[in-house]
Amino acid sequence: MSGHSYSNICPECECEEETLMCYCENRPYDIVNGYCVNCGFAYYTTEERLTKEELKEQQKEHGYNPKTNKFE
Repeated sequence: MSGHSYSNICPECECEEETLMCYCENRPYDIVNGYCVNCGFAYYTTEERLTKEELKEQQKEHGYNPKTNKFE
């Protein structure tokens, strides 16, 4: 796995110091997380699955044909 860490200004407490500790990973897909050492704000990538109905709706919206595995 390949990733990197960095610090940033927290969007919640907007402390003048870079108190938001961030981490990014790009394998097997984009994963990001971070937390503020000043106020406790935290964020992270979550994994979930669409329902069958949601999946069909998204395939239709994007012109994807699951039978051919191609966009039309």
